[in-house]
Amino acid sequence: ALFLVSLLVWLAVLLASAGLSPVAAVDQVADQAVGPASEVYSGLGMDQQSIDAAVENFRDFITMLPYLLPALLLVMSIVLSGATVALAKQVFLRLKQPFPASFSFREFRLHFAFAYLMIIGLACELVMPYVPPAYVDPVGFTGMNLVIVSEALFFIQGLAIAYFFMCRYKVPQTARVMIYAALFIIQLIFSLVSWLGLFDTWIDYRRRFNRKKPKGQKRRL
Repeated sequence: ALFLVSLLVWLAVLLASAGLSPVAAVDQVADQAVGPASEVYSGLGMDQQSIDAAVENFRDFITMLPYLLPALLLVMSIVLSGATVALAKQVFLRLKQPFPASFSFREFRLHFAFAYLMIIGLACELVMPYVPPAYVDPVGFTGMNLVIVSEALFFIQGLAIAYFFMCRYKVPQTARVMIYAALFIIQLIFSLVSWLGLFDTWIDYRRRFNRKKPKGQKRRL
């Protein structure tokens, strides 16, 4: 998190010294990227109307990035923090040093209050078309930021559920890698895993299934 804040401050100082606002800087990046993107689409044999629509969608996505910066920074902080803890655990194990027993990824579960982040975010996106024009952007971008952060958090919780069952049923390491790759790459599965983590807030799959001991296997791995 400290690294990301430092990076953000460095970018702000750099933009200020150049006399640019974040939005203006992003607009310049979008303008520079439109040309190569158009050439790529032309090389794929797309007609000009489809190219114009694709370029417009690309430009819209780029111009939204400054407004989604809070969510992107939080998600990056979460990912970096998780990677740091996982790496530290492996280092401690290799050095045969004790690691806090309270930390267990397969038992990772968010507080139920985090579920309301996604609910509020989705509600903001639902009411956005009906609010006064002056509030459309604030409500819409607030909802998008909340959904991005909560979806990332619940995706991690969904991964913890998947890891719990893979450990429980002794899934081979190669199969685990393939499953994780599919969870990250396939967008539909990514969303399903996030919703799996969300519903775990109320259902608690691991507590329910932990009562059922597979044949020939101890209750706790």
